[in-house]
Amino acid sequence: MPTEFEKIQREIAHSRAQGKLQQALAFAEQAVALAFSDADVAKQAYALCLRAGVYTDLGKLNDAFNDLSKAQTISETSGDQKLLTTIYISFGTHYRHTGLYPEAVEAYARAFANAQSINDTEGEAIAAGNLGAIYIEQGQWEDAKASLLHAIAIFRKSDKREKLVKMLIDLGIVYEKHGDLDEAYRLYNDAWEYVSTHKLRKMQGAVLGHLAAIDYGRGEIDKASEKYFEAIAIHREIGNLRSEGTILNNYGTLLRSTGQIEEALECYLRAREIHTRLDNLRSQAITCFNIGAAYHELGDFDQAYHEYLKAVEANRNLGYREFEVIALAAYAALRMEQGYLDEANDILEQTVAIARETKQPELSRVLDRIVELKLLRGDGVAAKTLLDEIATHITPASPDLDAMLFSINYGRYLVWQAQTERVNPTTEPIFHSAILAHYHHAKKCVEHQHYRLPHLSAQDFSRFRQHLLSYGFPTEELPLPKNW
Repeated sequence: MPTEFEKIQREIAHSRAQGKLQQALAFAEQAVALAFSDADVAKQAYALCLRAGVYTDLGKLNDAFNDLSKAQTISETSGDQKLLTTIYISFGTHYRHTGLYPEAVEAYARAFANAQSINDTEGEAIAAGNLGAIYIEQGQWEDAKASLLHAIAIFRKSDKREKLVKMLIDLGIVYEKHGDLDEAYRLYNDAWEYVSTHKLRKMQGAVLGHLAAIDYGRGEIDKASEKYFEAIAIHREIGNLRSEGTILNNYGTLLRSTGQIEEALECYLRAREIHTRLDNLRSQAITCFNIGAAYHELGDFDQAYHEYLKAVEANRNLGYREFEVIALAAYAALRMEQGYLDEANDILEQTVAIARETKQPELSRVLDRIVELKLLRGDGVAAKTLLDEIATHITPASPDLDAMLFSINYGRYLVWQAQTERVNPTTEPIFHSAILAHYHHAKKCVEHQHYRLPHLSAQDFSRFRQHLLSYGFPTEELPLPKNW
């Protein structure tokens, strides 16, 4: 027979899973009050961890940090090492949400080591899974793969079925981000067969969403759409509004990439309605950005301006530095497009300062925007210095978006250099061949991204091609991407 505390704990987990965060917080307050009504210090620390998790979901990061600090003090005093592992993991999640990735890795690593020292295999697997997730966000693919495989091996021997599915999904994300869509699809399909066999209905929607993303990446739009529709129906059926809103955002992105911008905007607005009803501030902030991008692509710059500003302010208030950087970069791109170069420059300088301070993976894309701005102003010397820095953050030969922007901007820089040296870039062999090499690499990146190419990145490529055409490069030397 479950205790009163265990019943409340289940209610918290259920409410969080459904995105009913205010309800979850009310249960968490009950858990804390109940725990502190007796002398069980371990229960007190655990209740504080539960409330900290809800605070993190709500974006109340200072409150979450305070609860975790109190829980750590209680746990260290009591000597409860298993609970200490949970607290380290919670700290890692807190740091991850605030964009403090090195601190998050350190906290998860402490949790992993602590769990191993007391033979807590479940804690060890959870810590390894979280390390894998944050390595994904940092682009450390081999570290992510090793951590997730370690977690999967442990969970396969346990009855923690939902955690095993989560690890299979995360491992699939590693391969998907690394461009191996076949292996990613195999892992997602394994997860689908597992949730179907064990009738894990509430996990089926999540797995379908990832299978749909692979279909989308392969350009199989009809298949992806069908899976997104089914995932939305499942989440709606079981009352998982939070995940329904997430899938609506993802489906909106698919629609945007196929030119159905108004339909995408409708999905985003429905998603925002859901996240607003649930008081899910983090998801609201992400959705504001998507709405801004849709208005941007529709040419409604006033609405885009306001939505980007909302996204910047929301992410800043919540302490989500990575998404603040992404929103600021898009806002700066909009102001550049409108011709407000001084304002764009100020925004980008602010953005790059945040990205450097918090070691954001988006740093190279922000620097690329600054390069674009420098070249627009004719400052090729400053642009070249930044391009040299960008080359240390990325693999220029890779077929991803960062490499595409690098090639575009390097090609623009070479055109500027040719002008400076008073030579014709279309006839001077050194410049001609180098510029075309960058063009063809950017074209390869576009083809590799296929339908996943963001609209603004597609505009970057189109502007680069028009730029070269305006300098006299013949059309036959600048073929369009295959999927254009």
